[in-house]
Amino acid sequence: MISRADSLLVSTTGGRTTSVNKWGMDYYALIRTSPSGDSASLVWGGSHGVDDGKKHGVHVLLTASCDYAVLTPLFSNGAWKGKQKLLDLDSRGLIDVTLPPGAGKYARIVQHASDIFWIWNADQDAAGENRWTVTLARATAAS
Repeated sequence: MISRADSLLVSTTGGRTTSVNKWGMDYYALIRTSPSGDSASLVWGGSHGVDDGKKHGVHVLLTASCDYAVLTPLFSNGAWKGKQKLLDLDSRGLIDVTLPPGAGKYARIVQHASDIFWIWNADQDAAGENRWTVTLARATAAS
């Protein structure tokens, strides 16, 4: 939850009491409420509404900059093929994410602040040991 322009932005996920990894999420959204929580409006998301037998779900991370929400699909079988997207909180437009070369197969955006994106990666070194790295990157326009 973040405070932005006299309102609160809140991410909601799921609707079942069991693990989302088993069944997927039947609801996910980013909503705007008054500071007292009295009224709410949908900013992005909602029920996936697709009965295709596949699992669905999107994790929403609100960034420290209050400029973006990082949208990460829980499963790789959906329309986004497991790739993250950014939601511009001013325009409500979705932005495709292309990570910098060498970021790694499992790299993910984990934060944005001061025009810098923080990218986290889990990998194994040559000896098979787990290692985690954080890379800082500035956004550039797609060419």
